[in-house]
Amino acid sequence: MRIIVVSDTHGNPDLLLAAVRHAGKTDILLHLGDGQRDCAGLEGSYGGEIYRVRGNCDYAPYDVYERFIPLQGASIYMTHGHLFDVKNTLSKLWSKGSEAGADIVCFGHTHISLLEKRGNVTLLNPGSLKHGKTYGLIEIKDRKVEVCIKSLK
Repeated sequence: MRIIVVSDTHGNPDLLLAAVRHAGKTDILLHLGDGQRDCAGLEGSYGGEIYRVRGNCDYAPYDVYERFIPLQGASIYMTHGHLFDVKNTLSKLWSKGSEAGADIVCFGHTHISLLEKRGNVTLLNPGSLKHGKTYGLIEIKDRKVEVCIKSLK
């Protein structure tokens, strides 16, 4: 299973499409907010599942701020991050993910990519497609999980 993780596209669906193409075949797309409506152009053509959360710059009131996704071999907690003060500390976010039983916590908001292991939890911020042209890639095979950050540059 391959999962592309994007955030902070801020109204740039072409960059989102470029990242999806760059990543190759993926089964799931996670959009971590601030431009999650950019996924609308992919809904007919993307062959996998799309999960989105609302960021601080997204204004659709029906969208959720967080999701927990159990998968084969790993569970993912996703949120934009602004409600956890991620620009100042990752402790609140790590605690939330740890309490939820997540193996991977995906967040955005800072526009800066980050990949960090804390205990049994991997924190992944793919950075901003608009500002840094980076995205995350999660690969799960035979219960082995690999997480990395990729660049369109």
